Amino acid sequence: MINIVLFEPEIPQNAGNIMRTCVGIGAKLHLIKPLGFSLDESKIKRYSVNHLDKLNYQVYENYDEFMRENKGIFLYFLS
Repeated sequence: MINIVLFEPEIPQNAGNIMRTCVGIGAKLHLIKPLGFSLDESKIKRYSVNHLDKLNYQVYENYDEFMRENKGIFLYFLS
């Protein structure tokens, strides 16, 4: 399984595009707070994410929590 991590994402439309891509390719999305948007269902639909129920995602309070819960080797880092 592919895992995609967004560290402190700020732009809801960009995150929405990535969420739709994750649904399409079956990837898990990891969101590390703080988020520049709300995951409230009514607001997330504004970001063009109509498949939140199909999205495999997890939200973390900070990077340390993400690292504690996800052991392993990380191959690619992009910015």
